[in-house]
Amino acid sequence: MIQLTKEQQRQIAESGWPPRATNPATQEIFVLMHEEMFDRVRVLLEAEDEIAAIEQMNVLVAEVVQREESVPQDGT
Repeated sequence: MIQLTKEQQRQIAESGWPPRATNPATQEIFVLMHEEMFDRVRVLLEAEDEIAAIEQMNVLVAEVVQREESVPQDGT
């Protein structure tokens, strides 16, 4: 699980609703939501069989994040 820094917590609190986060490497935008809200939305998505596509996407995102973490920050 990702732990937010104090600065990230401040930015989320000031960003409006729903808060969004950008991956600077890919320019992807993620919408953040409370776990309880996600659980409620998940029920709706499962009813429409959309959750399988989201779960597959999460695997791909995790692979990208893992690759990014293995690249040195100075680009060498």
